[in-house]
Amino acid sequence: MTIAVSHFFILALKGVAATFAGILLVANSSSADPQLSLFDLLKPGLLEAEVERPPLDPGYSAPYEKFSFHALVGTWWAKTLYDTAGTALWHGGEDGDRLVMRVGPFGEISTTHECNMLKGKFGSAEEGAVALASPYMSMTRMACWDNYPPSVSFERIARFEREGLELRFFDKDGLPIATYYNAHALKAALDDILQ
Repeated sequence: MTIAVSHFFILALKGVAATFAGILLVANSSSADPQLSLFDLLKPGLLEAEVERPPLDPGYSAPYEKFSFHALVGTWWAKTLYDTAGTALWHGGEDGDRLVMRVGPFGEISTTHECNMLKGKFGSAEEGAVALASPYMSMTRMACWDNYPPSVSFERIARFEREGLELRFFDKDGLPIATYYNAHALKAALDDILQ
């Protein structure tokens, strides 16, 4: 295997060397255009100005139609967590603890459970309905000794609502599970107020 790979690279290098030798021969010949540089011979248009590309949209949809971002993409700070009866169990910011959920462009979830990392993925989010793509989430297994905020019951999520800076999750019976703030939008709003 190593001999075959080495032989392949030697042949490739010989081909590249022959190409460069031909270009240099043409560039140095008496009939060569004196206005052409070696770069023009290597890759025509290399030094021309690159076409300006449209900037990426920082919003919640992709600027291209090949794919669209997940409806929940963003960095979310937990405002309130609820128990299985829908009673508020924990409020973010009251005791200095924080719980953050990051949702990637395709629904990947990254958050914490006590001192452990918790990862999973949301399925498609259409017309307010959303659930985990798989009922299982991966988690690190460190022993945690301090007090931590309670964890979100992601396996119970069946529906969501987005309004302004808030994202609210509900179970199949309509009971609240968690309320989050969009961290970047909240920061922008606070920066605007403080200026």
